[in-house]
Amino acid sequence: MSRILIRANRVMTLRDQNDVIRRGAVIVEGGRIEAVGPHRELSGRGPFDEELGSLAHDIAMPGLVSAHHHPGNNIRDGLEDNPLELWLPVIFGSYRVEMTEEENYLRSLWSALELQRSGVTTVVDFHPANSYLPKWGIPPCIQAHLDAGMRVTFGVSVRDQNFYVYGDHTSFLDRLPKQQRVWVEGSMAPPDHDEYFRLFDGIFGEFNGRDDRVRIFLMPAGPQTASDRLLRRIKEKAADVQTGVQLHVDESRYQMMSGPKLYGKTLTGHLEEIGFLGPEVSFAHYVWPTEDDIRIMADTGTGVSHNPTQNLKLWSGIAPIYRMRQQGVRFGIGTDGSSFNDDNDIWTELRLGWFLARPPSIDSEKIPPREWVGRCVQEGNRIAMQDNLGSLAEGKTADLILVDGRKIFKDPDSHPDSDPWLILLHRVQGGRDVHTVMIGGRVVRRKGKSVIVDEADIGRRFKKTLKKRYQRLRKDKSFFAPILEAVQENFREWEEDSNVSPPDIHRYNQV
Repeated sequence: MSRILIRANRVMTLRDQNDVIRRGAVIVEGGRIEAVGPHRELSGRGPFDEELGSLAHDIAMPGLVSAHHHPGNNIRDGLEDNPLELWLPVIFGSYRVEMTEEENYLRSLWSALELQRSGVTTVVDFHPANSYLPKWGIPPCIQAHLDAGMRVTFGVSVRDQNFYVYGDHTSFLDRLPKQQRVWVEGSMAPPDHDEYFRLFDGIFGEFNGRDDRVRIFLMPAGPQTASDRLLRRIKEKAADVQTGVQLHVDESRYQMMSGPKLYGKTLTGHLEEIGFLGPEVSFAHYVWPTEDDIRIMADTGTGVSHNPTQNLKLWSGIAPIYRMRQQGVRFGIGTDGSSFNDDNDIWTELRLGWFLARPPSIDSEKIPPREWVGRCVQEGNRIAMQDNLGSLAEGKTADLILVDGRKIFKDPDSHPDSDPWLILLHRVQGGRDVHTVMIGGRVVRRKGKSVIVDEADIGRRFKKTLKKRYQRLRKDKSFFAPILEAVQENFREWEEDSNVSPPDIHRYNQV
């Protein structure tokens, strides 16, 4: 592997000391960072096979992490915005049933390329199982990340209960016309647990550790859709093979309401009771916890992936991330497959999440921009269980990005006393400003374009698969309408009959 000198007007290291080096440099060799320091000192340590970056205007910083992601959940895929419980039946029904391995591959590859454009070097890919495909469609999706040069923590997901509503399905099924009822009942057959774990073992053995870039996780869909028997076995398997677990928890109000209805306590309280929580576990979304739930999370070291855009997009709400931070809960940032602008730009996700974590009080604590970006990078890699990452420091794995600072710092100008992390967080647009991406010491993007795959060709092939998908969605729209109406009516009854009220913490404008 080549020896590279990276030059930058600002090297923003995320180290504990000497965090920002003006007119700095990074030497990379053998996939690792050999040295970080002033350019005048490091430039004489040649020879170098290549020199990258500009001392005049570039910013070098660690690669970013999307700590929870689903490839393909975009408007361009034909998925209109709906509350979560009305969105999922279309995804698991019309959206995936006829999907081919090639579609799975291209969807994952395009998604990885989108993330890279904004400077993401690690992604936690929560792959929704597709039992209609060999090995549930998993190998082509992992291969897509490898082909893109991405670092990925890939989840083998599963659910075995509560496929359409949470709890007894009788009244929901009784509302369905005969044709839809037959289809729904057939789609609710739970997977064989032994088959799932055989599949996981095979995928883990084939891909975990591949190229030092792949980690394989277990990913139950959520405590409302995975039985205790399945969750306990997942926890045991994770401990046995020393891997991680991610699941969706309290993403919507109805998931929050399902805890007391199903278990007589909150979902977090139930997971604590069955011994499921711990540092190897992370929750995606976590919009509706109680104060006690947050304390449990902090006490057990369980992590959270905060996905602010998707939480708003699907009518789920605003996660109390400010309160979680106060209580010491670990959290990273995720794109979830659909950030603002429908482009998976992690910078817009960072910006939105940071702005929403501002309770309307003159006494609210400011969250430092460096800390916020650091959570994305460092807690994100910790959630992903990707090792030796998180800062630009000697001996670390060389996952880093170069950002063109001209529009950020000079369009027309920025106050010289302003915190550079503040300026980055306010101004970076990933697709515009990130021009070079390095993962494991390998340059995978240069001048804003992939150097290892033909993006134009991938785009053309992907577009063809989207046209097929649009046809399926049009064909299935009238068939799914009664199913969605029945789901909606089920949760309307919950609204009327439930004695589960939202925690006070979720009254956003109340301090």
